[in-house]
Amino acid sequence: MEPVTARFLCDRCGEPACTLTLLPPFAPDPQEPPSGASGSLPDAGRAFEDAVRLSIDGPVNTTHTFLPGMTAGLPVLDAAMRASDARAIHDLDREYAPFWCASCSKSYCRACWVVWVEYDESFYDCTRSRCPTGHERVMDD
Repeated sequence: MEPVTARFLCDRCGEPACTLTLLPPFAPDPQEPPSGASGSLPDAGRAFEDAVRLSIDGPVNTTHTFLPGMTAGLPVLDAAMRASDARAIHDLDREYAPFWCASCSKSYCRACWVVWVEYDESFYDCTRSRCPTGHERVMDD
């Protein structure tokens, strides 16, 4: 398996909205700072390096790991990414497409979304957002 990358532009301002990279086992995550760089932690990205991962660089930056037994949707995700089909990616799992507003069928960059984090007592609960036309969604849960 070779890495697959899909890039999406903001429908409002034209800036990059998100880059998704489907990573084969042991491929470096493009979001990881180089070893020894400011902000890097020793072996921070090595916990699941032997699994397929989806690196999301967009309004919410995260990496999803597909452990054995969780890979059934990978062919659909791969095909949707190759087709740059944000709706199909969102429909597979909304957290894979934090840049996509399903209500208005548009992609938006972090600057165009209003993004906030919600806490339950003092623990992270989710990241919510509002698109430029007022639709709210959960980006990360």
